[in-house]
Amino acid sequence: MSHRSLFDGIEQAPLPVYDPQLVRRVADAAIVGIQACFVLAILIVLTTALVPSLRRRLAPYGKTLQHTPATASRPQPAQAPQTPKQASNHGTPAKHVAGPQTDDADSGMSLTDFLQSIEYIPRAAFTQFYVAGAMANTALGMILLMLTLSGTLLPLVSVWLVWALVETQVLRRWSECKRWVAPQSPGSYMHITHFIAGIAFYVGMPLALVVEGSATALVEYVAEHGRRVRQYELDVAAGRDVEVDAFGRPIFRMVRGENKGDQVTTVVMVAVAVFVVASVVQMLVHSYLASLRKRVVHASASSESASSSTEDKAKYPFPTSPLFAWVACPHYLCEAAIYLSLWAIVGFESQTALLVAVWVLTSLSISANEQFNWYRSTYPKRIPAGWSRIVPFIY
Repeated sequence: MSHRSLFDGIEQAPLPVYDPQLVRRVADAAIVGIQACFVLAILIVLTTALVPSLRRRLAPYGKTLQHTPATASRPQPAQAPQTPKQASNHGTPAKHVAGPQTDDADSGMSLTDFLQSIEYIPRAAFTQFYVAGAMANTALGMILLMLTLSGTLLPLVSVWLVWALVETQVLRRWSECKRWVAPQSPGSYMHITHFIAGIAFYVGMPLALVVEGSATALVEYVAEHGRRVRQYELDVAAGRDVEVDAFGRPIFRMVRGENKGDQVTTVVMVAVAVFVVASVVQMLVHSYLASLRKRVVHASASSESASSSTEDKAKYPFPTSPLFAWVACPHYLCEAAIYLSLWAIVGFESQTALLVAVWVLTSLSISANEQFNWYRSTYPKRIPAGWSRIVPFIY
């Protein structure tokens, strides 16, 4: 096709050419910033686990929060005087108010009382994690799609695959929470820091997983685009035919390079299989745990006698499913396997995806320890020999 068009008589602006090295430096700066956020989050989680006072206050949630001494010892509202036993069995930590109470209805709430009142929130807020994750991942997918359709960027196969798997994961977890967690955990609470950390993670995680692969594709595009522009200018100057659109703009048909992230290898296929299996098993575990929570909802607290044993007074039944034969938290093990598989898909050289997996494994290991200790203290005679917290035979 000739380079002549309807707009040959109009002087056109020169085609933009960007420095690939500059783009690489900007992309690297963004990657380092994201990595720094995850390193900081990992350090905060580890600090919480290593400092006993922080661990007792921040780590427990759900059934472990309801049965921890730190929660039970919190003062009750003055308008409802209770006996020590009633105070220890109180199941709504979000309503606890610290400090002296007053009968003056017009005195208002102090800042300390307000912060105390919002310190714990319903565990059903887990649903918002996956809403935030779905919104962030969908927005990322729309950006990648627009860049692809405009010919600006050809994201790697691994980037699109990880995007699709993350979308599947957050939508599945959202559906599970709506169906099983929110309706069946009316008296279950978590510290507000859990909520903040969860929202931050699910908003940043989709970009963190694909940022290195996308940056690589962007740098490759910029370099290739520069070569195409220079060749186009040489062709026009020499009078050779070039392919242009109706507006006289050159048509550059970008082709994929030889980047590893653009290839479906055996490692990628195995990782996808691990993702699918871990997702299915996790869903089965969540379904089983939901059946246990149904017993909690339908159990009558008034039926507990003062002479009951620790096991009799426990509201949350001990899990007897084969899924719990080796570990106390198989759903956490599946979650870790899911993010390790995503790391394998984007490439083991991706340090950002590795940090995502490390953060997931670290935070879930701490939660698994809380769950394991609760089972051990509540059902000391039912703990199987060699029972681990999250990773069989290791931890």
